[in-house]
Amino acid sequence: MPFHVPFEHRNLSSRKLGPIYIGFDQPVSIQKRRKRFNWCAFTGLLMALVSPLTLFIIAPISLLFSLLGLRRGPRGMAIVALVLSLVSTTILSAGIFAISKKAHHSHRIEQSLIVQRENQPQIEMTMATLKTSQSELRDFRSENKNQLPSLEEGMMMTVRHDDGWGTPLRYGTTDSACLISSAGVDGEFNTSDDLTVKLDGQPKASSPIANLEDILE
Repeated sequence: MPFHVPFEHRNLSSRKLGPIYIGFDQPVSIQKRRKRFNWCAFTGLLMALVSPLTLFIIAPISLLFSLLGLRRGPRGMAIVALVLSLVSTTILSAGIFAISKKAHHSHRIEQSLIVQRENQPQIEMTMATLKTSQSELRDFRSENKNQLPSLEEGMMMTVRHDDGWGTPLRYGTTDSACLISSAGVDGEFNTSDDLTVKLDGQPKASSPIANLEDILE
């Protein structure tokens, strides 16, 4: 920036007068600034590249360093590190979800086997009862020109039998068969522990009814 030294400010009494710059500033040595290196981005990129070797366990850490690198700049390396970290973290999350789902499924199977072993006598008793009810329905079919009982008639025949847990059996029909079911260990129908036997045949037509409670009354 140009400047001028006023006359009254000049030190004329000094023996050694320095040069007076009238047109331009005095030359100043300019040091070039060194470009900053983004160590956070570099660390995040390195960890993202190495994460497959660790089964992506360090992926969240590389993601953290990548985010810090975006704040400090330069951002080119940080963006690459962020993308790789997000991919690695996604793979890690998917793996953890799959492992947890498999473990949960295995736990359910193990619990089901334990319940089955503990209730084996009741299960055997229930299967015998289902076979007895099935035999009665088979006799009914033989006496009625290969026709199975209607829903009302079949329910009356099956509710007389209790399963191994004291719950009455249930009778159901399809277009070409009937189903005799036990509620199982939990005492609730239409669950995974139900025990069911099937008998082929054409069920009789059912009369209009309000609900299942009307049959049982």
